[in-house]
Amino acid sequence: MDKKLVIDKLSECQDLAATIGVLSHILDEMNRKGLIEDGTVGEYHVFGLNRAVKLLADYQSKTIDFIEDLINREERFH
Repeated sequence: MDKKLVIDKLSECQDLAATIGVLSHILDEMNRKGLIEDGTVGEYHVFGLNRAVKLLADYQSKTIDFIEDLINREERFH
């Protein structure tokens, strides 16, 4: 198994988790301060941020699946 690849992918997942957390926090703060309800931030912007969070989460999930596949493949051959 390419341990460096697994470590790189795990690191990538951690980065993605941090990014998702920051985006989610931004959305929460925007909502808490009434920026979304008062129209300061447009529906288009909120949709874009929500879509970004979803895409990052989907990519993170696929990366985790890829890591699991690498590990399972290694276990089958040993």
